[in-house]
Amino acid sequence: MTGEVAVLYRPGNAFVAGVASPYSLMTASKGVYGEAAGEWTAADALGFSKMVGLPGMFWARAGQQQ
Repeated sequence: MTGEVAVLYRPGNAFVAGVASPYSLMTASKGVYGEAAGEWTAADALGFSKMVGLPGMFWARAGQQQ
């Protein structure tokens, strides 16, 4: 990493309180998120959401068949 890291120390713990870097990929002017990135279409996002939701749907259905 090139930049600065702020660390907060507590007894038995260390927490990252913040980071700053001129090469950060999280800089709003450099990053593109969501459909604007061109990697996902709206249909892709819908399909992904359905796939991620399948385990919960199966669990709910299994609980109803008692």
